[in-house]
Amino acid sequence: MRDFKEMVLFKLIGGKVKDEEMERSLLQESESVMLKLPNGKPIDHDMVEQAMEDSNREHSYYLNLQTGEVTCISAFDDFSNEREKLLGEIESSDIFVPIERIASDEAYQWMEDFVTQIVASKNERLAGKFFIALTGKGVFRRFKEVLHGVDDEWAQAWYSWRDDHLHEAMKEWFASLPLETFEE
Repeated sequence: MRDFKEMVLFKLIGGKVKDEEMERSLLQESESVMLKLPNGKPIDHDMVEQAMEDSNREHSYYLNLQTGEVTCISAFDDFSNEREKLLGEIESSDIFVPIERIASDEAYQWMEDFVTQIVASKNERLAGKFFIALTGKGVFRRFKEVLHGVDDEWAQAWYSWRDDHLHEAMKEWFASLPLETFEE
């Protein structure tokens, strides 16, 4: 077992991590890696993650390639001179890069893969409930309702699974940027 996901899945199928030090080490390994810009400034990893997960189309997020900060512009913001100035700066400057969201079809695929690859082999009845939740409109809400209606271990396994996929998508997005990032 090398990572948190494996530890959660191991516990889910009835195993126990006997060594508390090993469990602490696994938890530490699962924490995010700090990414830095070429100028040494850290990238606000948490805000990039939030931006990629935000499904609200009224929000736009931009990574500042000089400071590493993430700027959010919302359609719900008051239209002020400061906001207009910021929008103008974002549009006219090449230091701001729009942050790509996780597409809903990709997020749906993560849920389907989780049910197929993890849940179905351990609990066919629960997998059936998830597959019913994954049909028709409102799949994300229904998936969460099923998830939070069962043992916490399944929720932990799902969030670990989702985080792994989200972090992989973030790595791919960072790799697509017109700059080199550095891990610390």
